[in-house]
Amino acid sequence: MKTSCVKKMQTIELVLTALMAAILCIVGPVTVPVGIVPVTTIIVVLYLIVYILGTWRAALSCLIYLGIGLIGLPVFSGYSAGPAILLGPTGGYLIGYLLLIVCSGLFIERFRNRLLHLLGMLLGLLGCYLFGTLWLMFQADLSLLQALLTGVVPFVLFDLIKVAVAFLLGPVFRRHLRKANILT
Repeated sequence: MKTSCVKKMQTIELVLTALMAAILCIVGPVTVPVGIVPVTTIIVVLYLIVYILGTWRAALSCLIYLGIGLIGLPVFSGYSAGPAILLGPTGGYLIGYLLLIVCSGLFIERFRNRLLHLLGMLLGLLGCYLFGTLWLMFQADLSLLQALLTGVVPFVLFDLIKVAVAFLLGPVFRRHLRKANILT
């Protein structure tokens, strides 16, 4: 009996991991034009996935998403795809999603204090910005200021709103999924 319960949970966890990768593939390409710079909603989804799956399954979902985009399916911003995008000037922000997941996930899993969850989420976003900005500087031969003005400054306000939304909704989603016996 216990073995079948374990197998059932493993199956559910695998299905949820694949489902979250699929959701990233659906949300990733969609942009909202706000002035000159389009904004995506993928960061809020990444945080929600951390709340739902935990750090390592969320990272696996993200790796699946990045791999799907790498092989050429149009899942990145603006329905782009391929190695040129992932390894190009803005690819560091995509890879930085993994830092966002790991940092925020470790705080969310290890601490009960919700303010520490928020701190982890902000540190994860900072890590994503840092990696992406350094990558952009290297790939596009930009100064630090130019890279920040291109890849960070236009997004900060929107990303902070995404953090707030995920901070409020993440625990609610997790609680409802646990209550429905979908999560352990």
